[in-house]
Amino acid sequence: MPRERWGAPTMLPSDWAARLAYSTAYYRGLLANPAAAALAFRSDFGLFASELATCSGRVLDLGGGNGLVREFLPHATDYVSLDPDRAWLEPPWQALAPWFPCVAKPPTFVCARAEAIPYKAEVFDVVLLLFSLNHCSDPARAIEEAGRVLRPAGRLILVLEDVEPAWLDIWRGTYRDWRGWSRWRLALEKLKACAWGWPIEPDHMRITRQQVARWARADFTVRARAWRASYFLCDLERRRTSSDASGLESE
Repeated sequence: MPRERWGAPTMLPSDWAARLAYSTAYYRGLLANPAAAALAFRSDFGLFASELATCSGRVLDLGGGNGLVREFLPHATDYVSLDPDRAWLEPPWQALAPWFPCVAKPPTFVCARAEAIPYKAEVFDVVLLLFSLNHCSDPARAIEEAGRVLRPAGRLILVLEDVEPAWLDIWRGTYRDWRGWSRWRLALEKLKACAWGWPIEPDHMRITRQQVARWARADFTVRARAWRASYFLCDLERRRTSSDASGLESE
């Protein structure tokens, strides 16, 4: 979820525990205004409602917290949330029940990290990495683990935050910054990024589209890639055979 942090110091990627504590405190703070928090979550998840509505079978949500995304998944899915933070299961989150009735029933929850998924290979039909890969200490390993637990032709739906847009993304308007900045303002910020890097949240890892393409190439082919506002979506399919063309080389 976007936050105004331009110019804020970024924690070291290796300081995972500090980044987790920062993120936990931020999300707890949202509950001071449950209606606003619910609107923010619904706005973010709603950008990907069409992809989530087509999920089926057994779904593993990496960084899924208390499973708010269940409101956007078909009821027949067998949902599992894997998250390293049990704070998502604390009673205050019940305040979102008027907007997210699913929180009244705790999800199947596994306390673990995406880099070490405690399941055997090829047992899930869909893996979700929604706004969570930037929080991992080893995002390449998280994608590798997602590929391991997916069945052949299973889907990985990946949503990245803080991704630097290309010049064409800005000019064509496919990237829309959450602050409502114009193309000219975005162009100015991209020029500034040449010196200081594209700004990221303090608790995020910096991840580029090129990195994701490299990490996913061995196990996945591309179903779709797109900007949704300032988020970058990759809808990937696990290879059926090692001879499948990846479709990622164009990154």
